[in-house]
Amino acid sequence: MFTIDMIFDQMFPMLSEISWDLGTVLTGMVFLWLIAEAATLLWEMIDGRLQGHVARRNADTYLSRAEEARRARDTNAAGSAAWMQQDMVYKRFLRKSADSSVKGWR
Repeated sequence: MFTIDMIFDQMFPMLSEISWDLGTVLTGMVFLWLIAEAATLLWEMIDGRLQGHVARRNADTYLSRAEEARRARDTNAAGSAAWMQQDMVYKRFLRKSADSSVKGWR
């Protein structure tokens, strides 16, 4: 018996009965690798669904803000400085809503 085997037998008496051949170790490594890959795939699927849900919810929020900005814009005279400022805010929220909506459907 090799010295390293004797040291292993003394340190881990319960494990000394297990046969640690190369095939067993490689099979265990492949099995653990497959479990890790499955967990990664599952996480990517769940994360994609959550990100899509968040993006669609943000699109709805931006759309409601755009409607509020449009109503605020319409209270001012067309062409005035306040109207132009509210128009820029309205267009920005509308653009953000469209971008978030597209992200939600990817």
